[in-house]
Amino acid sequence: MKKGQLKECEDIVQSLSTCKTLLKEEELRNKLFEILNPFILMWMSSVLKKKGMYLEKSELLSVSWDCFEFCLKHYKIDRNIPIPNHFYSYTRFYLSTAHLEKGKKDKRYGSSQEFSNGEQFDILDELKKFRSCLDKEYESVFDDALMSMRAAPKDRTQRLGVTTLSYHRYHEMKKIFKVVIDFLLRR
Repeated sequence: MKKGQLKECEDIVQSLSTCKTLLKEEELRNKLFEILNPFILMWMSSVLKKKGMYLEKSELLSVSWDCFEFCLKHYKIDRNIPIPNHFYSYTRFYLSTAHLEKGKKDKRYGSSQEFSNGEQFDILDELKKFRSCLDKEYESVFDDALMSMRAAPKDRTQRLGVTTLSYHRYHEMKKIFKVVIDFLLRR
């Protein structure tokens, strides 16, 4: 971040703390977001890449706004923490907590849901039949999609090198397979 941008961000944050009207506060907040958003997007992409996760540009932009609001809400002017340092740290923290919350929601297929042995085998059999209908290049994508639905982040894999698909096509196929797997599991 350039010194001019940093100074402008500090001035805006200072003005936000003394702002009297809601309209002016929104205007200042949006201006701060415009300045910080390219950096937040870069930080988010970096953190998500390390976790082996992928978000579409529209999803990334939406999450960046939520992340920005979270960072701004927790910024304390009296502590004199540099704005980029604070926003970077809180971006990482936000993605960790949001990821944990998502992981809790993904546990719907865990041991808490009661299936009889017959139902479990039927579901597994349907998944196996569906996988056997796929071309060889899509089988690894299907496996990755299935594993990425688990709650444990260490089990989420991305074997892009195993397939001949492009990066974006791989992730689009993975999304589609997740929908299909979810459908088969819920039936």
